[in-house]
Amino acid sequence: MKERKDKKFQRWLLAEKTPKVNQSNPNHPQQFYPRLINNSSTELTEDEEKLLSFGLKHTIPLLSERGIRDRIVADLICTTTKYQTDTCDRLSNIIHDNPIPTANQRLKSTVLQLVKKTRQGGTIITKADKGSSVVLMDGWEYTCKMTTCLGSIGATIDPSFDFGTYNEDVRKEIGKSKYILDKEPLKNAVLVMNPQAPRLYGLPKIHKEGSPMRPVVSFISSPTYKLAKYLDTWFKSVSNFHPPFSKNSVELCNVLTEAPTPPSWKYCHFFRCFGTFSPCPSYTHV
Repeated sequence: MKERKDKKFQRWLLAEKTPKVNQSNPNHPQQFYPRLINNSSTELTEDEEKLLSFGLKHTIPLLSERGIRDRIVADLICTTTKYQTDTCDRLSNIIHDNPIPTANQRLKSTVLQLVKKTRQGGTIITKADKGSSVVLMDGWEYTCKMTTCLGSIGATIDPSFDFGTYNEDVRKEIGKSKYILDKEPLKNAVLVMNPQAPRLYGLPKIHKEGSPMRPVVSFISSPTYKLAKYLDTWFKSVSNFHPPFSKNSVELCNVLTEAPTPPSWKYCHFFRCFGTFSPCPSYTHV
C-alpha cells in the first residue's frame, strides 16, 4: 500500500513540474481581439475609446432631463386608461417630485464630441462578425467592401421590381387565404404596419485577412415577416415538431455527457449553430 502511494505521489509531482500546454490545439494558441478596433481615419481620445469599448448595447444616462418627465407621463396615460381617474395625477406627481439621473458633464461632452467626429468623418461604427469587438471603419471603405462582397456572390439589381406593388400583392394573397388564415382577426394580425424593404448591412470579419464583410439582411420590417413567423409556429404545432434546444454550451455538454452511448458510436466534431447565421428571406420559409 505504501509503495502505491509513493508512486502516485511521484506522478503528481511530475505532473506539477511539467509545463501545461493547451491540449485543444497546442500549435494554434487562442487569440483574443480587443474590445475596440479603429480601422478608420478618425482619431479618438482616451475617454471616447473607453466609452466605445463598453459595446454597442451599453446604455448611458440621459444627457438632459428636459421634457423627459412629460414624455413619461404621456406614455403612462396611454396604459392606465382602465384605472381610476386620479391614478394619472398621482403618478405624475411622483415622477415630477423625484430626480432623474443624468450624465455628468465629462460623459456628456465625450458623447457629443464622438457624434460630431463620426458624422463629419463619415465613420461607420459596427460590431465584428465574431466576438463582441466594436469596429470603426471609414464610410468609403465600408461601401467598397460591401460592393465587392455583393459582386462576388453575383448580386444584381432587378429594375422591374417595385416594393409598393410587392406589398399590395402580399396583402391580397393574405386576404384571399381560406385555410390556414381562415379568420379575419388572424389575417389582420399577420399584416405588417408601415412595411419597408429589408435592410442590408455588413459585419467585418476581423479574424480573416483584409477584414472582408459578411452580409446580413434584416427582414423584421418586411411585409411577410409576421406571416413567416406565424407559419413557422403553425407548422410546428400541426406536425408536433419540437426539436431539442440547448440554452448554452454548459447545458449541451451536460446533455451529451448524460446521454447513453450507442454500441456503434462515433464522435462528431462538427456542430452548425443556425442561430448565428443571418436570417433567410421570408419567402424561402413560406
